Amino acid sequence: MIREKFDRWLSLGGNLGILVGLLLVALELNQATVTARAEMATSFQDRWVDMDISWQDASFSETWAKSLTRPTELTTSEMLQMNGFMWTFGDHVASYRLLWDLGIFVPPQDSYEAVVRDVADIFFGSEFGRAWYEENKSSFHPVAVEILDEEIKRFQSDEYIAQFERIKKRLEKN
Repeated sequence: MIREKFDRWLSLGGNLGILVGLLLVALELNQATVTARAEMATSFQDRWVDMDISWQDASFSETWAKSLTRPTELTTSEMLQMNGFMWTFGDHVASYRLLWDLGIFVPPQDSYEAVVRDVADIFFGSEFGRAWYEENKSSFHPVAVEILDEEIKRFQSDEYIAQFERIKKRLEKN
């Protein structure tokens, strides 16, 4: 009788130990998931920062400006620069979609569509950007294509460069 009670208590203790162990494993998995999401978010933002820094390089800034104002005058070398830059953006949008689909990364805008819309005018709001996009859009995720096609229809011609013209006018008033 005492032996049976002891065995039951021992079994109960063992089962509780297993339960506590499983709870600790679940907690550690949750912490690992939070850490992985934070690392993904940081990596995502670092890629945007890298793109922003590349715009500030003197030689690339000239190429970027030329693509906005005189795209038909771009040399082959400049076209290669722009192609690489545009594909960096395309790869960024593709990797973001993958992270979104996997539920790993959700940005402050709360939707993939909002993120793509936020940057569409910068990349595709110029004659060069639209021509490049039309040439390469078959390589983009279908959801991105749907969003970008809609946004591009909404753009005024060379909307991005028009922003700088408005800034210049404001500066001239002062």
